[in-house]
Amino acid sequence: MKESRISKSIEAILNSQIANEMNSSKLYRSMSNCLEYEGWAGAAKLWKKYAEEENAHAEKIIDYVQSRDCKPQIPLTILPPQDFEGIKVIVEKSDKHEVKITEDWKKIAEDSLKERDFLTFELAQDFLKEQREEEEKMIYLLDRISMMESTNTPLFFLDKEMGEKV
Repeated sequence: MKESRISKSIEAILNSQIANEMNSSKLYRSMSNCLEYEGWAGAAKLWKKYAEEENAHAEKIIDYVQSRDCKPQIPLTILPPQDFEGIKVIVEKSDKHEVKITEDWKKIAEDSLKERDFLTFELAQDFLKEQREEEEKMIYLLDRISMMESTNTPLFFLDKEMGEKV
């Protein structure tokens, strides 16, 4: 029988985070579908890219768990919402979602430090750095929407800008 190189509690929290990342991927893909349907072609491409990034995050965690001689659990994912009330709501919901994922990674970092599991702590630090970047993207988009609304600039220009970020 193999001997795990991480504790059962760290293994459980990482498996939970695999589910979180897969659910994030599905949420962003659903948002992308909604954006595409509503004619926001640039934003749809950007959210599809975000969905792919979230899936890559899940794969990174799976690889890490396997590298620590554990068997990752592939979860049943939840059905994300299928309809959203426009691009502004999607950006706002994405921002809130990224803040939640950051909190999840903070907990993983905290728990791994308590257990003196410095390798998992390093993984969490990598993800926290990435989460900071994710939150910065959402803050930027929220600021752009606010500026455009205050100057009566059509959000069409934001869609074009989003498409260029892909």
